Amino acid sequence: MLTTGSAMNRSSIMTAATAWPVSDALFSRRTHRKSEMRFRKSGLPWNILEPASNFYCSIERNIPMIEVQYQPQEHPYKLSHAILFYRNNQGTLATLHKIRNKQFMSGKSLDPAELEELLHTPNQQRHMNYLPAQVIAYSQNEILWFEKSAVRPIYFNVPKEEKERLFLNRISGKKVIWPSLLFKISRNSISCWALKSNRHPLPTTQLYFAPFTNLFSDQKFCLPNAVYSNPPDNLLKFATHAVDIIFQGHFSHLCGVRENTSYPGGRDRFWADMARQVEQNAIKSFPTKYLLPMNKTLENIL
Repeated sequence: MLTTGSAMNRSSIMTAATAWPVSDALFSRRTHRKSEMRFRKSGLPWNILEPASNFYCSIERNIPMIEVQYQPQEHPYKLSHAILFYRNNQGTLATLHKIRNKQFMSGKSLDPAELEELLHTPNQQRHMNYLPAQVIAYSQNEILWFEKSAVRPIYFNVPKEEKERLFLNRISGKKVIWPSLLFKISRNSISCWALKSNRHPLPTTQLYFAPFTNLFSDQKFCLPNAVYSNPPDNLLKFATHAVDIIFQGHFSHLCGVRENTSYPGGRDRFWADMARQVEQNAIKSFPTKYLLPMNKTLENIL
């Protein structure tokens, strides 16, 4: 706020005050009387002047000055609510509690959308993130990631104990045609399903068993603990990292579903024959007729 220090006529006072050059030396009484006469003629009230010894200060003090007043910028805050976080190896739960007389009141659980709303004010500018075309859906904790069918190497590292499967190690690193895949990725698990089409999946899209080993019956990959030990803070970066691990990792032991393809020779023979056909340029696309359907659509895993 801007205010002035006096209600007098500003132009008159400034004219009178600047009519005499005032030095640092004190005025004599005679000078004071002459000044009084000139002030009286100017029509200004004489009471703005004090005795000669204070004349310099008097004029200076009575010239209207602009005073700048700053509104207080600090607003007192009062503790009103608290958010408590509970965590285990399955995820995190948040509850919101009112504070009354420095005591926690009963809380209510918060979903990610409510928590995000609490942490942002309406006029706060949020940083926008670019989403790759592979992202089908996402939340604060999970991402659905779609990969089209493509020719890629496939790697195997079958343990010596599984002698009937050791032939897969001989095709490790050879190129095959991977099916279209849908990954559900969180910071502590990666699940996988196969799709029949390269088209962008919809909520109604049928899901199929992914024809791989190292998959449990719930379609979660059995991966080394190191994959999840230090995930990036950015879930999108972790998803990109996780998909690379799947494509560049080595399939090894059996777990979960024993057979997840209708190929006559079984899943292992399916990949061995596929590698040979790709090498001979005898196959152009993934043979989706060997995929086994699940009783699920994309909507069921959201």
